[in-house]
Amino acid sequence: MVVWDDPSKAYELTSEEAIFVAEDQGLVTITRTDVVLNCPVIPFALDK
Repeated sequence: MVVWDDPSKAYELTSEEAIFVAEDQGLVTITRTDVVLNCPVIPFALDK
């Protein structure tokens, strides 16, 4: 689980590398869990 240390400074992390960089910078805390989430993420627009 990835949690922002200061939610007001949150921004979109678009890769595993970006998550680890944010952790190294002290922006997020990564906590291991027993939950595995394996699903595709498909972007789409709601505007028609």
